[in-house]
Amino acid sequence: MKKKLLFLILVALVAAIFTGCEKAFPSDLYIEATDVVNAPAGEYYLPYSVNNFSSYEMKYDLFVSVKAYVLPDNTPVTVNNNRSITVEKEKTYSVVVRLYGAVDGKNLSQTKSFTVEAEKADRVITFMHEDNTVVKKFIVPYGGSLAFDEVPELPDRYELSDESHYTEIVSKRWVVYEKVGENTETRELIEEYLTNVTENIPVYSEYVYSTKPLECTVKFDTDGGSEIPDYHGDTDTVMPKSASPVKDGYTFVGWCTDEERTTFYNWLQNATLKKDMVLYAKWVKNTENATPNSNFNFYLSEDNYGNEFYLIEAKDKENLGGILVLPNNYLGLPVRGMTERAFQGTSITSVIIPNCYVLDNQRGFAECRNLKTATIEAGGVTDTIASEFFYQCTALEYVDLPDGINIIRPGAFTNCLSLREITLPSSLYFINSRAFVGCKALRRVDIPDTVTVIGEEAFSGCAELAELIIGEKSGIKAIETNALKDTKITEITLPYKWSLEENLPIDDKNITVKFYPDRQEEEEEGTEE
Repeated sequence: MKKKLLFLILVALVAAIFTGCEKAFPSDLYIEATDVVNAPAGEYYLPYSVNNFSSYEMKYDLFVSVKAYVLPDNTPVTVNNNRSITVEKEKTYSVVVRLYGAVDGKNLSQTKSFTVEAEKADRVITFMHEDNTVVKKFIVPYGGSLAFDEVPELPDRYELSDESHYTEIVSKRWVVYEKVGENTETRELIEEYLTNVTENIPVYSEYVYSTKPLECTVKFDTDGGSEIPDYHGDTDTVMPKSASPVKDGYTFVGWCTDEERTTFYNWLQNATLKKDMVLYAKWVKNTENATPNSNFNFYLSEDNYGNEFYLIEAKDKENLGGILVLPNNYLGLPVRGMTERAFQGTSITSVIIPNCYVLDNQRGFAECRNLKTATIEAGGVTDTIASEFFYQCTALEYVDLPDGINIIRPGAFTNCLSLREITLPSSLYFINSRAFVGCKALRRVDIPDTVTVIGEEAFSGCAELAELIIGEKSGIKAIETNALKDTKITEITLPYKWSLEENLPIDDKNITVKFYPDRQEEEEEGTEE
């Protein structure tokens, strides 16, 4: 026990000797610094000092080194003359001050660390709609407040929800979205959210809407017919089919949506009204001196718009002959077309077709071998000449097709052997295959600029056809196979643009192709002169 006690005393004496020999700065030479909060932005002088630095500077060869870092990433920042740094709002800096010197030839150092927390930036309270349209912004100091009476008013109504409804507001309020656990909940804005503001606050409008239909009126322009009262409804209702007006000497065809009376209102769609509108009465003047109704069968029909009309056909084909003037009205409704083969094989010598007829049923006058003239009145709703409509009308000499016809269907004038001349309308854009095949007396055809395609064998077998005139502004895109086979045509002039193309619209090697001159070059030459 005595030996152990002596050993402990010896160790203590040795430790005391060595401790007394350790070199250190005097106790009154030390770094003073404390943590800083709310440091102003800009150049900031670091609040540290070295106690008795001047007293010991020469004796111990003292000097100071200061490092600073942005937390939490420890990004270095510049320290100017060991004394100042540039502080940015919202950032926190770690500052390390080191004191270096030598005591009795031994290098010593002392370290002191502290933090500088920068002042907070102003906070923004933004009032906005859900589409992020800003109503108003407020800037408040960090920790400041916004008086609740400064909250902006919400508008009373938004614009129309669509062209036929308006939106009424049932309720409205400003709300904020608050995180509750893993969910975000909507909270009505109260004064508490605008007090002691330490974060940017987005405030959103919240509306509860009721969508209501617009009141609207439909007026009826009867164009001199009997008056039809206005219809009053709203945009969630379907207007019932209106009454038909009457007008002396005319038959009502239907209501149109445009003043030009080209587009019918569609009663079959059962569509709700969209807005105020005007419907325009379309009339057809009653045919004068029409062939008596006793010569026809009439069939009630309805078009794709819900307008009723009659189709017509010969009642006794074997005994129907002479001049045929088709009626355009029957029992107060228009007659707007005919059945297939309606007058096929009759002995009529001429026909007048009223302007409201649609000629879309095949073989309407096929094999009427005594038919010499056919007059289709202009200004109607006809847009096509049906397939084989005048098929084998071998005595037919001339047809004037009015504007409004867009398409001549296949074989429409097949083997009209006496047809010497035909006027094609400026509305025509398609001449189908075999449309004029075998019209041996046809000598010349002027193709309207609107025509884009002449179908296969369209004029094949027109033995006397020597001229097919295509204008320099023609939109022709194709003259199909054998379209001009067995004709006298040996040369065709095409628009200048085709001279620049590798593939011509015509591939008939027996026909020489020429081109109209380039008008642009001619104009430039004229300018130079």
